[in-house]
Amino acid sequence: MEKRQASNAVTERERLRKAAPAIHEAFNMGKTNRTALALAPREKILAEYDRLHQLCVNLETIIENSQDSLFVTNGDGIIVKVNRAYEKLSGDNRENLLGYSVGDLEGLNFSESCTTQVLEKRQQVTIEQTIFKTNRRTHVTTTPVFDGYGNITMAITNNRDLREIATLKERLADTEELANKYKRQIEALKSQGEGTFVAHDRKMLDVLLKADKIAKVDATVLILGETGSGKEQLVKYLHRASTRRGGRLIKINCGALPATLIESELFGYEKGSFTGASSAGKAGFFEAANNGILFLDEIGEMPMEMQVKLLRVLQEGEFFRIGGTRPIKTDVRIIAATNRDLQDMVRKGCFRSDLYYRLNVTSITLPPLRERIYDIIPLATRFLDEFNLKYGMRKTLSVSAYQALQSFDWPGNVRELRNVIEQALIMSEGETISHDELPFAPKGNFEFLPLEGTVDLDTIIARLEASYILKAYEKHGNVRAAAKSLGMKTTRYLRKKQEYSRAAGEGLKNG
Repeated sequence: MEKRQASNAVTERERLRKAAPAIHEAFNMGKTNRTALALAPREKILAEYDRLHQLCVNLETIIENSQDSLFVTNGDGIIVKVNRAYEKLSGDNRENLLGYSVGDLEGLNFSESCTTQVLEKRQQVTIEQTIFKTNRRTHVTTTPVFDGYGNITMAITNNRDLREIATLKERLADTEELANKYKRQIEALKSQGEGTFVAHDRKMLDVLLKADKIAKVDATVLILGETGSGKEQLVKYLHRASTRRGGRLIKINCGALPATLIESELFGYEKGSFTGASSAGKAGFFEAANNGILFLDEIGEMPMEMQVKLLRVLQEGEFFRIGGTRPIKTDVRIIAATNRDLQDMVRKGCFRSDLYYRLNVTSITLPPLRERIYDIIPLATRFLDEFNLKYGMRKTLSVSAYQALQSFDWPGNVRELRNVIEQALIMSEGETISHDELPFAPKGNFEFLPLEGTVDLDTIIARLEASYILKAYEKHGNVRAAAKSLGMKTTRYLRKKQEYSRAAGEGLKNG
């Protein structure tokens, strides 16, 4: 008997499943009316009931899981529905709200009722409301729902916490402020002409923002960075952005001059002060740079005896020419640069600690080119334009050449990249420079992404970015470590990874 009943139940469910599409189609086509429904087989009615029930369940799930607070009344202002988000916002359980009139709760639970105004004005209303129990200020919008006769059947209210809105506005403002800083910095650099920076990489943008702050104060600056990383270009920017931009910028390479000449070049000499001296004497760089900036490149190469004399100028603001007896006042800002570890030199007694601290009032460290990979392609493009103009050519770099440049380690930094582009432009045969015409051996393997037709720079950069994003994850195995290796925030890295992973799944080669 039990087996027969179970078998009948299975058969009934199967009949309902088969009947569901027919009744569903009838409803969708607008053909179902009360008569048709009354005449429909029992199983079709049950199937349609199940469908409608599931629809209600789905709608209930959506409403309950919405992050927006929802509050619904009927046409008389009686509360018929609230969701979990509203319970959290109001601090009340729905059992304390359902069935009550908004008029009864106005002034008790909240400051004023948006629903009451909608029922009176018969149109959407937006107000700011205070919820007393949680002391929350909310942005409230209530929308009326009308039946076919123009009667209000429901009023749907959406509440948003003003604190959350304010927080989002603050975050947006912070993001816009940072973006505007970067934009102003880049635009300022574009307008400067010779010596401008190409800064697309986050590390370099951070350097420029720091330089912008330092430029506006008249303190000594110590610039650290590998050979060829752009220290002299940074000094030019600091000069242009400083209050001394109307004065001269004079450079002396401390490593290029013999120790016997450095003193006379810096401080000058009086006539007849030594054999071979000019009969009229000569002003030194400190005098020439008065009211301007004196750039001491390769400061780590300065002899110890000269370090003492430089320290005196920094402390006293005056110096003596060689052979002179009269102190000369000077108003010079000192910017020093080196590729050496001055702290280590201080520990070893090769550099005076007191001079080091005098120079290191403010400091900027320039990252090597291998750590600012997003600058490689823009720099290469900039140098290509420069040398095309210089030599009267119109050559371009192939995609494979861009990829080879991106994969190289660049021990000589920006200076080496510039030299490579100039050599390649001169020595290449055709109008397009291929990867095998670059005068270096790329480090390791790099993928060639064959492309047909023309490809703009943005496409090239996006493809290379995708390669680094995905390979970083393969190497480190987790998002946090991969993001850190690329100098990115974890959330930004994850967003990029998901974007490029989807693209790879759809066929990255098609764009």
